[in-house]
Amino acid sequence: MGARQRNPRMGVNCTICLPEKKVLKIQATLPQLRKKKKVTLNEFQKIAGTLHHASMGIPGGRGLFTAIWAAMKGCNKGWITLTPTLKEIFSDFGWLFREIANKPINVAQIIPKLPNAHGYSDACKYGAGGVWIIPGPNGTIRYIFWSIDFPPEVIRLFELHILSINDLGMAEVLLAWLVLECHMHSLHHLQAGIECDNSSSVHWTRKYSAKSLRAGHLLRALALRQQICGSAPLLVIGIQGILNDMADVASRYSSD
Repeated sequence: MGARQRNPRMGVNCTICLPEKKVLKIQATLPQLRKKKKVTLNEFQKIAGTLHHASMGIPGGRGLFTAIWAAMKGCNKGWITLTPTLKEIFSDFGWLFREIANKPINVAQIIPKLPNAHGYSDACKYGAGGVWIIPGPNGTIRYIFWSIDFPPEVIRLFELHILSINDLGMAEVLLAWLVLECHMHSLHHLQAGIECDNSSSVHWTRKYSAKSLRAGHLLRALALRQQICGSAPLLVIGIQGILNDMADVASRYSSD
């Protein structure tokens, strides 16, 4: 990570950027990957390492790696098949690098701080819900109650143990973020934090990587939404279920 010589005020403005040569190299590599059917494990590891190092300074970049790590873990005979999912992820990286190529990145989009908006969320078999507590004008506070039913297909997959409660918990976190997007005029450089009682969701959002590929897709969506909004990373904090009663009521609002 380093500032380009042509913009010495980056440190003053609390911004960073990747070296131009590295950005150009990655931008040239990604389209070539999307044309291939498979690559050697060694080549894939080099690409993953380069992207992982670069993603530490790219808002949203860290959330795209679940399927990449899973591909290396499940590698067979030294070759990795470039599945449609992996190619979509490389396309997402291509978009991210185009976004950051010509503009510095404010550290407010990378470094967590105390939340401007605070909330609680929960998920159950039938849906997800929660409460956002948002500061308003002149010292006022807005309370936003939200509840979303899961479609019958999701409930059926949960009953068949194809989806886990941890997958639903990760969906709850993404849905909470989308609700906040709908109720805030701008999330630019804003820090939001939610408390939830699903320990896997807390752990996965801190690492921006999940054991579940389905949860990994949800993390990827969350990371890209935050880059689009120009916000700080969402803080997800653990809370005991017995203390999460507002969100517990919200998640069961229509079913119970």
